Amino acid sequence: MKTRLIVAALACCATTTALAEGAHGKIKICRAALPGASTAAVYVPADGTYSPACDSEQECRKFVVGVTAGAMMPAGVGTCATLNAVVLQDDGQPITAGQSLVANWATGSLVSHTKVVETFK
Repeated sequence: MKTRLIVAALACCATTTALAEGAHGKIKICRAALPGASTAAVYVPADGTYSPACDSEQECRKFVVGVTAGAMMPAGVGTCATLNAVVLQDDGQPITAGQSLVANWATGSLVSHTKVVETFK
């Protein structure tokens, strides 16, 4: 009986994790308004990926999202680009609006902050 319960619990968890990979949401990348930072238009590549920013009070989560298409971030201080994204690596927990992300690609002169703006489903 215990074996059946363990197998059922594992199957449930495996299904939940598998459903989250490939889930879609939106992220928003905004140029940080820092003195001396570049304000020129910049291309945000489609092959760039993003992971969660570590919270000093919590452990770092282990997921990766990638944008589905590149976009130009307009020139100017504080400009933003909202991009469609997909879960590439899932950690079994929901990826919800408001979570901070960090870029896993060489951003060059772009100093920015990134957040999830649409929960991944």
